Amino acid sequence: PSEFLVRRAEAKLAVQQRYGLVQSSSARLFVFLGRWVKQKGMDYIADVAGWMLDNFEDAQLVMIGPIGDPYGSYAERKMQMLQQVERFEGRLFMHAGFLVVPNEVKLGCDFCLMPSRDEPFGYVDIEFAWFGAPTVGSFRGGLAKVPGFYYRIYNSDSASETQEALKQAIAAAMSAPPSVLATMSLNARQSVFSVEGWQQELRNVYALVLDRFKAQRPRRRGASEMESTRASTGAPLVHSEDEMLGPHVGRPGSKRRMSWNDPDAALSMISIETEREGHAGVTSIVIGDADSEFLKQEVGELDIQVGVDRKLSEGKAPNAMVLLEEVEWEAQLAREKDPWAVKLGQSYLGVYLIDWMISLAYVTGPLCSAILLGQVPTSSSTFEVLEPISEVVFGIAWTLAACRVQPNILMTAVVFCRLALVLPGLCGAPPTVAALCLGAVSTGDPVFIYFNFMANSVGDVSKLAIRTGLLMALRKASEWFFLAVVNAPTWARWVLFVPVLLCIFVPGVALLSAPAPYRDFRLPALQLKFVTKQRVLLLLGAASVVGYLAFVPSTAFLRFREKQPYSLSSLTAYCVLLGVVVAAATLAFAAYIHYRPGNTLPLVKVLACCSVPAVLLRCLAMVEINQSTELTWALDLLVMISIAFEAVYGMASAVAILATVGSRWRFIVFTCFVGASASLCRAASYGIVEVTASQWRPLEEATPRILAWNLLLAAVIPSVCEMALKVAAFFYFDREATAMLTTRRQQQMMRYLKKQDPQQETAPLIEQGRTATRSLVEVASPLASRTSSAIRSFASMEFASRCRTPVVAP
Repeated sequence: PSEFLVRRAEAKLAVQQRYGLVQSSSARLFVFLGRWVKQKGMDYIADVAGWMLDNFEDAQLVMIGPIGDPYGSYAERKMQMLQQVERFEGRLFMHAGFLVVPNEVKLGCDFCLMPSRDEPFGYVDIEFAWFGAPTVGSFRGGLAKVPGFYYRIYNSDSASETQEALKQAIAAAMSAPPSVLATMSLNARQSVFSVEGWQQELRNVYALVLDRFKAQRPRRRGASEMESTRASTGAPLVHSEDEMLGPHVGRPGSKRRMSWNDPDAALSMISIETEREGHAGVTSIVIGDADSEFLKQEVGELDIQVGVDRKLSEGKAPNAMVLLEEVEWEAQLAREKDPWAVKLGQSYLGVYLIDWMISLAYVTGPLCSAILLGQVPTSSSTFEVLEPISEVVFGIAWTLAACRVQPNILMTAVVFCRLALVLPGLCGAPPTVAALCLGAVSTGDPVFIYFNFMANSVGDVSKLAIRTGLLMALRKASEWFFLAVVNAPTWARWVLFVPVLLCIFVPGVALLSAPAPYRDFRLPALQLKFVTKQRVLLLLGAASVVGYLAFVPSTAFLRFREKQPYSLSSLTAYCVLLGVVVAAATLAFAAYIHYRPGNTLPLVKVLACCSVPAVLLRCLAMVEINQSTELTWALDLLVMISIAFEAVYGMASAVAILATVGSRWRFIVFTCFVGASASLCRAASYGIVEVTASQWRPLEEATPRILAWNLLLAAVIPSVCEMALKVAAFFYFDREATAMLTTRRQQQMMRYLKKQDPQQETAPLIEQGRTATRSLVEVASPLASRTSSAIRSFASMEFASRCRTPVVAP
């Protein structure tokens, strides 16, 4: 061991001299070797490199590899800017391209950097480990199988969270004592990966897949039939060790081949001056389906580099995701011929103007409904039943129109249809006409949620989910604000006529000149198969629908508050106060999950799956007050708390659902059918209250005490069922919310295989997979598993906060 550590110290000095770094045995040398692509997390290294060199004087960084995508171009430009900083001279070497790299680099470095977004197995960290270098990187995929400092995150799409986690891992590596690093280096040299354990695990996985696949086929094939099929499939996919391992492990010019079970072979090859890393070509066939996300038009590499240079020079580069999204969007706007489309594509306060217009149209929708409700008598039974039923019919109609009509035209039609609410609201209309108009127009408002933020729909799904959830919560707050208009006098509604027209015509006219993504991408089709595949969606959707059976008890507290002996001086002021409470609660929740992205997933999970329906709190408060007027303030306080909690729960549910479906189109279909079912349950809630009270129209006739008990009895059963469904969804949330992309690919492949003839196509595919598996088991090194010892050691670890504290694997 002492001789090995001496050779590492000598190799470090040679590497520092070779790349123009300050020669120091006490320096901590970080090295990245590989392709500069998004998968490898190159942008994360570029974003934290300046912080690392500023905060740790002994840190040195070497980065070598070819650029493979725009993220690599971003990293190159940013590293070039760091190279020009005088205080970093002699501590940073960067070469964005192919370069002859001696094996002394692996032997002399202190850490191998691998902040990969995804890594199926990864063998670069094994090569570095066998030269004695621990890894600093992400706990993703096949990484964290050798000694090192690792970080684990929940939201891999959040650049800020990943940067913070990588910084903590680097800080842990820099603060580790030399004796600990020496021990980790020796342990890394002893990493051995058992082929036998990997073979058995792979056999078990393939057997499970084949059993599940055959269970869905119309008939099973016997062993003899499978054997006969095997004879007709020809030669195996992989023939020999040389064919499979040659480009990966073999070194041109060397008579030896590195063995994955012999770490000493790596060190014995230190005299080799050059190495080439071959990359086996992989062909990926993607079978498209109707619910796939739209694809943006590709932007040229030169345009991207020019845009990256400009953005970096302006200092507007919080991370690569944001910067590249802005560059691609600007390049797309440059192709627009309509100057108004270019204007609408400009960003204001981090949001494009077209998105501000769509958000304005969505949030102000309840204002038009309030004007109508304030003029017509909505307390009739006809209105209460006809309005939800019309919502079902027209809600499905609007969603079907989204499959045929351009999004901007459809949103424009929804906006101008609001005139059908404003004019009857000012001039008067019978309850039947009011119910039909309200159901027809109000159900078109979700269209603005469907097609908002189209320019940001490819990227961080969690960001889109948070924005959508916040909009839906603010819409809920606006409903309370505009509810004050219902009780306003006629002259006040005429005063609001001009602002209402502005809220209709400004977004409506602007949407006619919307940029390309808001014109071109319609809803592909209405399909509900994905809901049956994901139990979280099925359970949360059912919980939302069942919860609407308690709609009347949930909203009847206003009627209760107006009854004697209570006194409500101003219902308008009361509704405005409720709107302020809802807006404050949702904005606070949105700010928290924005600045603490690492806590978003567990917090959303708990709120969406474990929250108690707020209607129970309000009904219990109405029962307990028992006509005690001196406790009116306590009732109001509990109402405010329950309303705020209900708004936060609604936002968390929207975030959870959109993050689970992983697709805007699926979210549209899910919202359509859940909304239609919820409208029917809302119509039924009036009958449930009347049956429970054994009285016709109990909201008007019953005394406060009797009304409170009737509302509580009507709300108990739906609330208990809602809680049970949400708790059941809790146990599937982690698995299905994080596996949404693989689920889609599995469904695509399953549909493709089902189209083939079972006897001629499916069986050869299965047997070819078996044949390839046998060949892989016989010749492959364990490129897809961890050692049993590593598994035992990691199984005993406890991850503080599960995401924030770096994991040290000694």
